[in-house]
Amino acid sequence: WRLFSAYGIPTYVIFDNDSNDDNDARKRKDILHTIGVEESSFEQFLTTSSLEINDKFAVFGLDFETVMNDYFGSEYQRLTNEAQTKYSLSREAKPLVARYVAEKMTYQETNEGWLTLRNLIDKITALSTPEQSILPEAEIDEESPF
Repeated sequence: WRLFSAYGIPTYVIFDNDSNDDNDARKRKDILHTIGVEESSFEQFLTTSSLEINDKFAVFGLDFETVMNDYFGSEYQRLTNEAQTKYSLSREAKPLVARYVAEKMTYQETNEGWLTLRNLIDKITALSTPEQSILPEAEIDEESPF
């Protein structure tokens, strides 16, 4: 986020609250601090069990898999198991399983999970206007081939 923002590139931050490699929440607090969240609001985002969607970031509650299972239930579980079985994937192959599930899920316009993901998509696409870069504007040399 820091690098992209420095160049005025709109960036939407998404993370989950899986504490397996962040027991003291230091990494997640650093993310929240970096994107401008008031420290008094940290606890709200670090303890949520649902998907928290904001204008510039989203937090997948306990972890991505739990939130997705909460929204999509048996279909999510079935597709997760199918992906792991079909491709002999371990539990550590989360990105591959998530992609498989995303490609196979049946869209249901009125499903709460799909409505929530639509909201997330809307927040991400709303960032299409770049913010002002903190870097000085580059001078363009008309003679340069680059």
